[in-house]
Amino acid sequence: MPIGYSNAIRTAMSWADLRFEQACHQTAKAFGAGGNMTGSTLSSRVAIQPALGDRVLRWPHSSPQGIRHASHQTHGVKAKAMSAAAHILETRGIEALNLRAIAEEAGIGIASMYHYFSNKEDILLSLGVMGFESLRRDMIDAQPSSGALPIGASAVAFFKFSETRAELFSLMFNPRLLARHEALREAENKTFLTHEAVVQSDPRIPKEHHQSAAYALWALARGMAAIMSSQPDGKSPPELADRLMAGAGYLLSHPS
Repeated sequence: MPIGYSNAIRTAMSWADLRFEQACHQTAKAFGAGGNMTGSTLSSRVAIQPALGDRVLRWPHSSPQGIRHASHQTHGVKAKAMSAAAHILETRGIEALNLRAIAEEAGIGIASMYHYFSNKEDILLSLGVMGFESLRRDMIDAQPSSGALPIGASAVAFFKFSETRAELFSLMFNPRLLARHEALREAENKTFLTHEAVVQSDPRIPKEHHQSAAYALWALARGMAAIMSSQPDGKSPPELADRLMAGAGYLLSHPS
């Protein structure tokens, strides 16, 4: 791996520890990333967000009756509440997350909490939607300016997010929340569309297989992240990460 690439990774990504840095380097190698990675706006480099028109890809979830759409405009009091909720989630876990704890952490009145959120699930839904938007932006910001395949940079961003924001990542992909809330499914779908555009830009994947490959790779990444996060302390042994990444890289390099 070129020295310049390693330095760019260390500077831009600020990995939490050496083991995770090594795992992410393996991810980039497996998925085909190389060259320097920068975080400028994507429109000036790779068209990861093409004009989609009215086309919207949807995962095959059934939509329950009476879906309640929560407002996700975060400003003022609600912004403080969401910031406090995110902090509690990452530092104390989902079990510690409740309206009173959030109000105390944010320094706001409990009555203000009930103005924006009816219950704990409203909080979880809002966190999940915000999490998908954060992941989507990370995938965009990670795209290389030149000399690297976008799918490798996207994979690094995905697995970095799953490792460094493990509690939020788990919440975003919670099967019960996804099944109950169309707003969360729509948020995942928006992130998936960015991923699909990354796949479309990869020359290794034939055009006629773009959509199928995008679905398969998204499912693969979700599964790999779940396997790695299920290890003790949420950190997979280096040999397990190496095997997963090497296997994914092999499949990606042999699309036919």
